[in-house]
Amino acid sequence: SCAAGYYNGVTAATSCAACPAGRYSDVTGSTECTSCAAGYYNGVVAATSCAACPAGRYSDVMGSTECTSCAAGYYNGVTAATSCIGCPAGSFSSTLGATVCTTCAAGYYNALVAATSCSACPAGSFSALPGSQACALCPVNTYNPVVGSSSCLNCQSGETSNPGAIACVSGCTENVTVELRTDALSSQASWQILAQNTNTVLCKYSVPI
Repeated sequence: SCAAGYYNGVTAATSCAACPAGRYSDVTGSTECTSCAAGYYNGVVAATSCAACPAGRYSDVMGSTECTSCAAGYYNGVTAATSCIGCPAGSFSSTLGATVCTTCAAGYYNALVAATSCSACPAGSFSALPGSQACALCPVNTYNPVVGSSSCLNCQSGETSNPGAIACVSGCTENVTVELRTDALSSQASWQILAQNTNTVLCKYSVPI
């Protein structure tokens, strides 16, 4: 009878044929070979088994002779996979055959699935944590002049800014007289000037007393 890895599907045969790549027989006397299942492969003739595709690779059809690497932007962390998974938003993979995705660093973001890179937060915005899907605008009275920042800078005393500012500006355009009264001991007096009927800070000062 035919040895494992070989087959013969006709009567009165004088020889056995080797199972082709992508197929196998694991018993003696086979009359046909079995195709490797999806997720498995076999690149040699006369095989007695198929091997699982390693992590980072896959096969999505039966009878594969090799596995396919996951494309950039995708990953696969298990063996015998039949497909790859798109990296979730906030992460990326830039190479073929990734087994894990890389998290976007603080100061960077990615809102898309299956991304191959992350984008730097533009000036005037920031992302404080790794894995951000979006950047936040710098709050009022802060600024950020560079890209890829994980925080914003505070405006100096006497300056102000709108959300998303890349620089601060002088907050008061007119002379203002302020009367300060306090019963507490302090080495410094601070105050803010708000826009009328709003909580928007036009300027703020702190001076030693």
